[in-house]
Amino acid sequence: MKGKVTNILWVRIDSIGDAVLSASMLPHIRREYPQARITVLCREHIVPLYLACPYVDDVVGLDKPRALKDERYRQEITDRLRMSKPELSLNSVYSREALADWFAIKCGADRRVALQGDLCNISAELRDLHNQFFTDLLPSPGQHKLELERHGDFLAGLGIRVDALMPMIWTTAQDEEFAERVFQESGLDPSKTIALFAGAQYDCRLYEGYGEALYEFCRTNDLQIVALGTAQDGPINQRNLDRAGTKSVDLSGKTTILQSAAVLRRCRLAVGAETGLAHICCAVGTPNVILLGGGHFGRFMPYSPLSSIASLPLECFGCNWNCRYTRACCVRDVAPEVLAEALHRSFSCSSEVARIFIQPSSAWNPSPGQPAWAAEFDRFVDLDGVQVITVGRRAGVEATPVALGRDSARRIAAPQDTVRKSPGGPIDARITIATSIAPGDIETQRTAVDS
Repeated sequence: MKGKVTNILWVRIDSIGDAVLSASMLPHIRREYPQARITVLCREHIVPLYLACPYVDDVVGLDKPRALKDERYRQEITDRLRMSKPELSLNSVYSREALADWFAIKCGADRRVALQGDLCNISAELRDLHNQFFTDLLPSPGQHKLELERHGDFLAGLGIRVDALMPMIWTTAQDEEFAERVFQESGLDPSKTIALFAGAQYDCRLYEGYGEALYEFCRTNDLQIVALGTAQDGPINQRNLDRAGTKSVDLSGKTTILQSAAVLRRCRLAVGAETGLAHICCAVGTPNVILLGGGHFGRFMPYSPLSSIASLPLECFGCNWNCRYTRACCVRDVAPEVLAEALHRSFSCSSEVARIFIQPSSAWNPSPGQPAWAAEFDRFVDLDGVQVITVGRRAGVEATPVALGRDSARRIAAPQDTVRKSPGGPIDARITIATSIAPGDIETQRTAVDS
C-alpha cells in the first residue's frame, strides 16, 4: 500500500495545542510515504502553522462553527478534499468527534484510518456507526496515557515505530524578525524576560494568582514580563501584569501563532495556563511553569523536563472538565506560593524529568460541598518519569522534595492489541453522515478537549 499512496489527507480540526502535539507525527508520516502529497484539514486560525511545516504540501482551512451548522458548507469542504484525490485519510484524534469523522470518511480515500478512541466527544452509538466506515481502527490501550503516547500508538498502527515524540512548530524568517524587533524596541533582555499567558479557552481554567506569584520572584531576579494570548485574554493578562508590579509588554491579540512561538523562543522562562502556548514552549525549548487543573491531568501534560507543574491535587481529578462543583477548585484555589516555588526552581536549575509542585493537604481546607485533597498521581501519570515536590508554608515558602519515582524518561510503548480492519464498502450507499451530525447532535458533542 505504501508504494501506491500518492495523496494523503491529514484531518486535525481541533485546537492549537492539539496541532502542536500531533505535528510530532508528521516527520514520520513523511518518511514512511516520501512520494505522497500531504494535505492537512485544520481550523482556519491554525493554517499558518501547517503552511510553515516542511512536511505538508497543502492546507485546507475550516470554519468549524459554520461547518457544524451549514450542510452546504460542509459539502463544499468535502468536495475540495475530494479534489486532492487522497488514497489514504488519517484521523489521529483519540477523542474523536463527529465532524472530523465526516471529513475523514467522506473525502474519497480508499483507506480510512482512525483510532478507536474514547467517548469524550462522541456517543458510543455514533462512534460505532462511524467505525463501520473506517478501514483501519487502531488501538491505544490504557485509560490514562499521555496524548503523545496515543500518537505513538497511532504511528505503530501504521507500522511506524518511534521511541519518543515531542511537540513541534516551525517559524518563518519573518516571525523571527518580528520577535527580535519586539525585544529590541521594548528594551527586553531575553535572559531576564518571562512570558505570561494567563488566558484560557474555557473559564474553568482561568486563574488570577499569576501576578501575585510573580511579584516577589520578579523583584528578586530583576525580571521583565511579556504577555501573550488572544485579544480576549487581554484583560486577565493585564490584571496579572498589574499585580506583578514589574516592567511589562502586553502583546495580547497582537501576534500570530508563529510570532508567539518566536517570542517564546527568546524568553528565559514562561508561566501560564494549560493552553496551546504551553505546548509551544516545549516545542521551542523554553522552560515553563504551568498551572494544571484536574480535568485532563496527566493526559496533555507533563511530558517534557522543560515543564514544572503547579497543582492542587483533589479527589475529583479526571473529570474531563465536567466539573460538578460551583467552581473549579483545582484551578482557582491553587496557592500562589506553589507557583512561586515552581518559578524559583525552574529559573535556578534545570531538571532531567518533569516536575510536579503540589499544594499540601495542610494548605487546603475545603468548605462543605468542596472536594477533598487526594494526591493519587499514580492514576494519571507514570511516577517513574516525574519528580513530585510538596510545597510547604513554614517560615514563608519551603519546598520539600518527595521523590516518588526514578529519574527515568517516558518512552512510548507499542500497543499490544492488533489492528482491526473493517470490511469497508461503498460509503455513500451505506451511510449518510449528514444525518448523524445534524446540528442538534453536534452541539451536544462540542469539543471539550481543546487545549
